[in-house]
Amino acid sequence: MLDNTQPSLPCGMRYENQHAMIEGMSLTSIAQKYPTPFYCYSQSAIEQKIQACLAAFEPTGAKIHFAVKANGNINLLRLMAKAGLGADIVSGGELTRARKAGIEPADVIFSGVAKTDSELEYAMQIGVGQYNVESIEELHRINAIAQRLGVVIDAVLRVNPEVDAGTHQHITTAKKGSKFGIAYSQLDTAFQTTATLSSINIRGLAMHIGSQITSLDPYRQSIQRMLHWLEQLKAKGFTIDRIDLGGGLGVDYGDGECLEYSDYAELIQTS
Repeated sequence: MLDNTQPSLPCGMRYENQHAMIEGMSLTSIAQKYPTPFYCYSQSAIEQKIQACLAAFEPTGAKIHFAVKANGNINLLRLMAKAGLGADIVSGGELTRARKAGIEPADVIFSGVAKTDSELEYAMQIGVGQYNVESIEELHRINAIAQRLGVVIDAVLRVNPEVDAGTHQHITTAKKGSKFGIAYSQLDTAFQTTATLSSINIRGLAMHIGSQITSLDPYRQSIQRMLHWLEQLKAKGFTIDRIDLGGGLGVDYGDGECLEYSDYAELIQTS
């Protein structure tokens, strides 16, 4: 028996006369014009997703930053810039792409565990808005570079909330013992250290608990711990006005498992 079942297509695509279509164009005709393999995106579908994300988080007052490591295509980044999104970067190359796309340096967060001195210098010279610091050692290194350049930068400390996000072991970043972020046991020491550094203004805490997360529970646990730690730090006299709640919301790969923007936004509002 001939199986006419057609596989599901991503958002913005449909089947028409046995041909996969994207925004009214046949992928077959595109493949006849351009060498394969190639990447083909639906601008309208991406713009719809951006607007859905912005609408969901608007009540929270949160600023949305697109992780350039997820997709560095310059045309996609231009859509992010046009919609007013900031960028989250992990390298100087990603910073260059974000700037070329029209995202202002002040709207860029420099994350990651492997920031080089030259990348940090470049970021400081053009005025990147926030640095997510991964360790006490990095605090000292960033301060020395800023001091040498004669600038004072805003930063947050990435803390490990020690929560298992329930994803694949290679994309979980917040379990106890993870190499990412500052352990809670070192948090007081880290903040005491910042008081001695003249070129870093520590504004708050950050987290990133992994990728392809399809349950709110890891976020709920992590946010509760982050808020508890923030209250402890405020009680000790530290000025805190910023919290960076990172993590990769799970997308549907055909099994119906995903996490909606609105669900996470509601969790933030009620926490």
